[in-house]
Amino acid sequence: MILEQHELQVADFVLGVRSGGTADPSSKAGTASLTSSMLKEGTPTRSSLYIAGQTAFLGISLLTSSSWDATSVSVHTPTGQLDSA
Repeated sequence: MILEQHELQVADFVLGVRSGGTADPSSKAGTASLTSSMLKEGTPTRSSLYIAGQTAFLGISLLTSSSWDATSVSVHTPTGQLDSA
């Protein structure tokens, strides 16, 4: 879904996955929540400090969450930083 509002110079993106805590194995409750939390904790090429520094420098908001039936990642960015975001 795209909603354009040209008065505001920001862009929001949300990736939603229809899978959350209900998909956790019974012996590993909390796996979906842990996984969504770890998305901002770094990769082999970008550390969590790098991600935090870049989001602060660019003025970006990066949020992850997991509920019982869904997981989401959202980015809120000024349009001037869209390519970097």
